[in-house]
Amino acid sequence: MARDHANANGASAGSAWQPVQPTSREERVRYRQRQFTPIIGSVVDAGDDFRTSTRPGSPAASTPAPSPQTGKSRPWAPSSATTQAEAARSHAASSKKARAQELRRKAIRRAQLKGGDAREGATSPSAGTGHVVAAVIMGVLAIIAASSSWLVGFVFAVIALIQAGKAKKLGSSAVLGRSLGILGIIVASLALITTAFNSMGGLLDNDSYAPDGDTSSGVVRMLSTTPSEARVEELARAQFDKLVNPDEDTIQRVADVLDESMYEWYGFTHADLGLDATETARWALEGGSYSLSSVFAFDDDKEGSAYADVTVRDTSALDNTLWEAVSSVESDTLEELRNNPADLEIVASAYRDALESTPEMDDRFIDLQFTLQDGEWVLDEEYWDYTLDDLYHM
Repeated sequence: MARDHANANGASAGSAWQPVQPTSREERVRYRQRQFTPIIGSVVDAGDDFRTSTRPGSPAASTPAPSPQTGKSRPWAPSSATTQAEAARSHAASSKKARAQELRRKAIRRAQLKGGDAREGATSPSAGTGHVVAAVIMGVLAIIAASSSWLVGFVFAVIALIQAGKAKKLGSSAVLGRSLGILGIIVASLALITTAFNSMGGLLDNDSYAPDGDTSSGVVRMLSTTPSEARVEELARAQFDKLVNPDEDTIQRVADVLDESMYEWYGFTHADLGLDATETARWALEGGSYSLSSVFAFDDDKEGSAYADVTVRDTSALDNTLWEAVSSVESDTLEELRNNPADLEIVASAYRDALESTPEMDDRFIDLQFTLQDGEWVLDEEYWDYTLDDLYHM
């Protein structure tokens, strides 16, 4: 009764300001907030006024409640301490929310990194497979190309190393490609050095590989550099001279080659056609020439060789003549041809016409082989017969 009486009269002597009983839900919420807030007078909305004189229907609506300290009526407002506390609490809440979001993002990030779903700046090991394969291919091409062109070998080797570096950056192993690239550079370097030495050798010693065979001036430029090579060169020149100025032995050997090849292809010989094989050999050996290219002699291996460019008559023209003549006769078999003098004469006449016509010349590259026997270099006769067969067979 005392509290109701005091509220009805606006204030009680010697008592502080007391709020009236809240009548609505909003007022009850505000009342609880003010009742349980540590700082007296703080509310959620600073603009709300809890003066009893402003409530409609309040008993003290017409009589303002005096201030607890001065006894004078004034609007209620939160203190500066209350405002600072509310600001600090609001900032702490927003900071706590931001911190929670940051922690959540970090947790998601760690889960992604652990599962390998999204790693920034990294890729799967298979991402560099293409570069690995390219490095291997370029390395192999570098080694192959370096033997013929050192420049191309260098280019391929550099590409192989670049591809290997890209593969390594992407997390793939390119040891094989890198090794092949380095090997390609080495091979290309050796090829470059060899080319340079050969060029210098040709400039310093122009006679070492210069073609030589013109003896019309009576001066012969020797290609040999050792006593063994000098002897091999001497024997080689004597043997090659037989292709230009043949002796009877060489003529007979060439005649045997021509007669055997005729019988091998057509089943008859020069004698069957009424011809002399030695005359055909003299025809084949006319107008020949040679130019010695290089000479080698190895005492340890007891082997030597000489190489030359030669120009001889093209005996394949005789083969073409025989084929056309045999195709034109009436005999269907070799046995009929041998027993048919008229057909044999047709073939022989065509053959003689081919020998009397201007023959074509053929450029060839041949070699001779020599062996060291009891301290003496001698010609390999079997290889010489093989060389004559290669030059003059039909």
